[in-house]
Amino acid sequence: MEEYKSTVFYLEKPLLETEKQKIKVLIEKTEGIQSFNITNELISLNYNSFILSKNFLQQLFSKSGILFKTENEKPGFFTRIIQNMINENKQAYGNKKLDCCDLNH
Repeated sequence: MEEYKSTVFYLEKPLLETEKQKIKVLIEKTEGIQSFNITNELISLNYNSFILSKNFLQQLFSKSGILFKTENEKPGFFTRIIQNMINENKQAYGNKKLDCCDLNH
């Protein structure tokens, strides 16, 4: 049983026609890619996840000089709560030590 996954790589800069052709040849030589679409802004692929991984494909294109936009992941729920607590404490107390830390016991 083959499991196909879809992925999209967003490009940092628009591709030239020669770069598109270079990528097309590279994709056609790579076993495990079912279908693909190349535009000026992105490369979308359907690939066999038992043969290929998203990281492998990204490295394959990077070796050809193709630059991708970095993925900005939204911080998780608990990360946002902790970050809010840090910001509130900095506003309330600044960067100075707490009074209990100044006691000489």
